[in-house]
Amino acid sequence: MSDNQDYEADPLSARANSSVRSFALGAHGLRRILGATEADLMQTLWAIAHGSEDTPEGWTTIGAVCQSLGPGHNYKTVQTVMNRLVEKRLVLRREEAPAYLYRTAISHEDLIAQVTRQVIDGLMHDFGDVAVVQLAHALQNVSAQYLAILQELAQEEATDDLSSSGDSGQGAKDRTSKGRG
Repeated sequence: MSDNQDYEADPLSARANSSVRSFALGAHGLRRILGATEADLMQTLWAIAHGSEDTPEGWTTIGAVCQSLGPGHNYKTVQTVMNRLVEKRLVLRREEAPAYLYRTAISHEDLIAQVTRQVIDGLMHDFGDVAVVQLAHALQNVSAQYLAILQELAQEEATDDLSSSGDSGQGAKDRTSKGRG
């Protein structure tokens, strides 16, 4: 592995924190938070560069991404958008002659959890009581599974506040970023 300035070994939270700056209400999935091509590239990277950072399977090339995307995707366009994702700190890039290799800087689950948290925090900060009321209304239409997770989180937060142990409550918190079905 070369010492390319784009490849940073900083913690995951620092890599992609605040890299997403907009939320499109009319879009769906990742396209709510990324452009269409950016969303397609991230999905492709998660699918084809699935190994760890220190294995060859964890990295891929622009050519492999283009091949996975299929016909109709211009190499130069994909390269430009991949480099934009590097600038946003959603993708890592390292030089391995004669090409660059790429991988995501954050898992799909972690990206969704991070963006969801940022959106909710922003709504709470900007709209306070109105946001709380609207979240409560939205909860009336969710499955019992999500309500049970919410109830467990609320109980664990209350327990954490009383005990100040810091370690309790991790179970439901993990499910909120990985247990969406």
